[in-house]
Amino acid sequence: MGRLLASLCAIAGVLLCVQGEGFYAQDECSYDLTVNDTSFTSPLYPAPYGTEVNCTWNITVDEGSTINLVFYDFHIDGDGDLLLVYDGSVSEENVIGNFSKDSITTESIIVLSSSNTTIVKLTSSNLTSDYGKRRFEAFYNTDDCGWTFTDTMTKTFGSVYYPTGSQPVNCKWNLEARYGDKMFLTVNSPLNNGYFLINNGDTANYTGDGVFPDIISTSTDLSVTLVFTNKDSSPSLQASFLTVSDCGPSSIKLNVTEEVTISPIQGGTLTKMLDCRWMIEGPESTALIGHFDTLTIQDSNDYVRVVDGPKLSSNLIGEYTGDFSPEQTKAIPPILSTQNVVWVQFKTDEVNSDGNFQLKLNPQEKGQQFLHVGANQTFQVNVTTETLPTQFYRFSSSASYTQPGGDQIQLTFNKCNLATVNATVTFYDGDSDLSPLLTQFVGSHSNCFPVYSNGPSMFVVVDGFEKGDYIVGLFNAVETGCHGTYLDPSGTFSLSNDRLKDSNLCSWTVKPSSGDGNVLAMSFSQLQMNTGDQIVVYDGVTDEDTKIATLNSSLHSSPTIFSSGHSAGPVFVQYKKSVTPTTLTAGDPVFLAMYELHGGCQRTGDAGASGQVTSPQFPNQYPFNAVCWQKLNVGSGKLIYLLFDSFNLYDKHKVQVVNNTNTPSTVIGSYSGDVLPNDIIFDGTNVEVNFSSVATDTDLMVSQGYKISYTLLDGGGNLTESAANFTTPGFPAPLVNSTVCIWIITVVPTNPTSKKPNIVNLNISIDVSKTGDDNYIEVRDGPSQRSPLIDLTKVQGGVTQKSLLSRENSLWVKYVYRKTDGNADAGIPANFSYVTYKCTDVCKNGICMHSDWVCDGIDQCGDSSDEQNCPTKTCPKKSLAGPIILTVVLTFIITILLIIAAPRLKRWYQTRKYSTMDSDVTERI
Repeated sequence: MGRLLASLCAIAGVLLCVQGEGFYAQDECSYDLTVNDTSFTSPLYPAPYGTEVNCTWNITVDEGSTINLVFYDFHIDGDGDLLLVYDGSVSEENVIGNFSKDSITTESIIVLSSSNTTIVKLTSSNLTSDYGKRRFEAFYNTDDCGWTFTDTMTKTFGSVYYPTGSQPVNCKWNLEARYGDKMFLTVNSPLNNGYFLINNGDTANYTGDGVFPDIISTSTDLSVTLVFTNKDSSPSLQASFLTVSDCGPSSIKLNVTEEVTISPIQGGTLTKMLDCRWMIEGPESTALIGHFDTLTIQDSNDYVRVVDGPKLSSNLIGEYTGDFSPEQTKAIPPILSTQNVVWVQFKTDEVNSDGNFQLKLNPQEKGQQFLHVGANQTFQVNVTTETLPTQFYRFSSSASYTQPGGDQIQLTFNKCNLATVNATVTFYDGDSDLSPLLTQFVGSHSNCFPVYSNGPSMFVVVDGFEKGDYIVGLFNAVETGCHGTYLDPSGTFSLSNDRLKDSNLCSWTVKPSSGDGNVLAMSFSQLQMNTGDQIVVYDGVTDEDTKIATLNSSLHSSPTIFSSGHSAGPVFVQYKKSVTPTTLTAGDPVFLAMYELHGGCQRTGDAGASGQVTSPQFPNQYPFNAVCWQKLNVGSGKLIYLLFDSFNLYDKHKVQVVNNTNTPSTVIGSYSGDVLPNDIIFDGTNVEVNFSSVATDTDLMVSQGYKISYTLLDGGGNLTESAANFTTPGFPAPLVNSTVCIWIITVVPTNPTSKKPNIVNLNISIDVSKTGDDNYIEVRDGPSQRSPLIDLTKVQGGVTQKSLLSRENSLWVKYVYRKTDGNADAGIPANFSYVTYKCTDVCKNGICMHSDWVCDGIDQCGDSSDEQNCPTKTCPKKSLAGPIILTVVLTFIITILLIIAAPRLKRWYQTRKYSTMDSDVTERI
């Protein structure tokens, strides 16, 4: 009745309207209410009340009763408007409700009195710029605290006010739907005092300041009871409700092995104005994964929404609509939640349409969706049961499902043990397993390495895990273009200055697949780093592994850098930015890195008759951090001869020659620097040449390296006695097989008594008349094949003995016999002997002066000291008369001949010239 009169007043525009015992005025009104179960409204309701309103409602009930006053459709929206509720008489200490534009949070509130009298006073300001919803409707009774709502009433409720010192009470709201629909309840704010009970077939108890899940009724009714636990403060709660369609079971709980199919109908026409809602809940500590079997929604205004969490206002996973073919449906990315609850909502508009959808959801024990809500989020798979079903993970660089971030995904691993052969972890560069493959960890390998996406999401499938298998990792979103994972056998990656605006640290993982014996070779060029910036290369997958190399701003390029050991990585590269302001402009390159698999520098094989051993990349500079060896199986009965053709190493790098024939091995020699080492001969069935260019990570110096030639020998050796005899194999028998022998003779360099140098006096006994290209002796004046060759040609012609002296204390002797098809002769046996020759004369430079060097006109000492103080040679005088007379006679004879012959020569030339011309003319014709 009051609502009707108020409406009439608004229509008529009068200033005074009477309802029962009271009256309303546009500017002033007062009303005494004494009847229980009575409603009243603001002036002109449902129209806004006016400005400068001053109204009072005096509510009185029977003695001994208290008042349950409910405001619904409650809007005090005018600036400066105020509604006060007093418990008893009007006084400041009796105010139990003080409501203004900014203090009302729900459309319905309850005010409880402690006496039988309540006074309500409404005053409005004179501001007319914005009336808003200046109105309310109220009801009071003497019942217990509470109210019954239908779907035609207000939608939000929950605030309760009562006098300080009142006894704790319960308030109950009954929510009633119509036409067989269901009630949907959501609590929008935490409860600061007490708890509330939801009666929905069974009773759920919610308390505290946590997130209260949305609730959908199992029937048409739902009740909410708010229990006050603190009598000195009023509880604060915001709740709302609405009616939704009954589309079957709306609250579905699953165990870990169950799957549920969500669908509004089994086929046919979709009813208009549907609002179906389902809450799917898996066991605690699980997440839900789902996919569409069917999605054929033909009306573009109809849609399916999937929400991650216990409230329909939680993070939206996706909104789906459209008429999809089976192939298109399979391409829809899987639905993954971050927790064990999702809401599914399906809404249709006012038009009937054909179509349907079927969404299958099931819980998974480990897998889930990760959103970027903070750095270093931990994820793990730790199998404690016998087997683990396939698990699915998705990582997003955004905190939202629907707004992808611009960063890349970084997954690093603290622990990793894939002991089971069939255990795999597969990484995809996108939001589903249909995205491009990034990499895969395979069972029986525990070396997990950082993985980076190229875009804002990554999908991971964990399969085949059994008890004992586990991975533990960290998820981060990192700046795009500043990180990467590279698995190809070769490739490049780079960094430009504009990528360093927001990042102080960039990282790359390089781990190409390779066979045994390969190493990863990497180099950096176009280096333009700021002062203090560094590029650090680690032997492993994290910055806690061993540093291989550190590049600073003084470098413009790097040598080739090898991965450690004999594996092809992995190698972890970090760019560390300093606080120094950049001197580069946007887009300038900071570096370009190139990598490839190197064929390896650790080899084992059988030695041929001759061959070479070189440093990696020879004759170019060898790599930094190379650890190389070449093992040669020589075979029994052979010696090996090593000749250093080229040798240039940084002094912190070295080459070792090792004889592995016996245990322990014997180091024959260890060499570094740029001086060519002496030739080496030794007896060993297994020879190893080791090379290391490992140094501190900041000392990246390298050089050209080395080339070592080797020859397998049938005889020879190192001779260091003062005198000895040696022969070809089987001497004095001729040689029937190809034979190569090398001897290096070295005597004590100085006579300890005279302090003068010692040299070698070598004697050769061989039928040199029978030697040739296939059978010869070569002697060099020194300890190496590089030493000067001694000319033995003057011993040819049948002389069978030859004696020679060295310049210093060593000689190099080689005997060769090559058995060929065209050479039927046997190898000529040879007998050699030498003694130490004690010098009596010495050149000024310290070389032993041979007696036949003195005054022979040749500087053989090298400092001309052998040609000094020599006697002067004179020639006898001769007469010049004879030569002079002969010269005069010859000159006279030549002059007479020219006088006689000149005319004849002239005539002959002219005749010949003319004749030639005639011939040419005739030929042309």
